[in-house]
Amino acid sequence: MPGVALNAAVSVCWEKGLGADVETHTPFSQMWDPVDQLPRVRPMPGFGMFVASDMTDGAVSFTSQHNYARQGLKAGLPIKQIEVHGSGEEHHDTNKVGNRIMQACMAGALTDYIVKRPTGLDNDSTDMSGPARKLLLAVGNKPA
Repeated sequence: MPGVALNAAVSVCWEKGLGADVETHTPFSQMWDPVDQLPRVRPMPGFGMFVASDMTDGAVSFTSQHNYARQGLKAGLPIKQIEVHGSGEEHHDTNKVGNRIMQACMAGALTDYIVKRPTGLDNDSTDMSGPARKLLLAVGNKPA
């Protein structure tokens, strides 16, 4: 989680044109940025990265998340950004949709299928197992 918090701080500073964190006054150049770590990622066969983003995210902007995905592509990583509906006051909670994306990967779904399916999904959904079962059947796997 520290990386997420720092990425949020970097995002806010970058968008406001500030040279330092608003609260700690740590110079922007001294802050850890997850984008800097992308060249260290070594994909395994079948590896994929997905960034589930809400256009109205108030904690980490869509622009910042898009930049992360774009930089991942520049680093040669198979990364895709998917627009979803986050929950919570700031629309940042996308964990349930992220879990659904992970289930799709584990079920062997193709990247193109995964990218198309979650778009527009709502993180407030209480029944995540039903859609996961349908997905498993759609890709030819039997649900447990």
